[in-house]
Amino acid sequence: MERNAPTNDDSHLQTPFEKHQQHLKTESDMYRHFERYHLELVIKDINVDFVDEEEIKSEQASMIVFTAGVSVIAKLVYDSYNSHEQLGYGTASGDSRGKAILDAKRKAIEDASIRCSKMFGDIHSGHAQLMQQQKQAATTQHR
Repeated sequence: MERNAPTNDDSHLQTPFEKHQQHLKTESDMYRHFERYHLELVIKDINVDFVDEEEIKSEQASMIVFTAGVSVIAKLVYDSYNSHEQLGYGTASGDSRGKAILDAKRKAIEDASIRCSKMFGDIHSGHAQLMQQQKQAATTQHR
């Protein structure tokens, strides 16, 4: 009896949410930075501030648009001991209440993570170049 070789198929993931998270981890530049610099983002609190329902009427039909606002308190831990907490905020519109809230949460978490990373000197951009420059400066001083 032959054993099947492991595949890179995402079929072992059970829910659509888990599939979405796996897709984000492979495609998102933010997740690559988190893995490279050993960052950990902890969501301390999520609040849905408002959800508005607006009916847009046209000559032929009417459409309902939902707008949501979400605030997030996030803590970014860098190298297991340095951390910063920041507030992030996001708003989004969508054709359903759930989609508007989900998009607003995503934007709020992204905003909070960017604000936290700027407290560390903007890890998202230029950190690798800064570390390389510091290494070069240290080697030239020792000569």
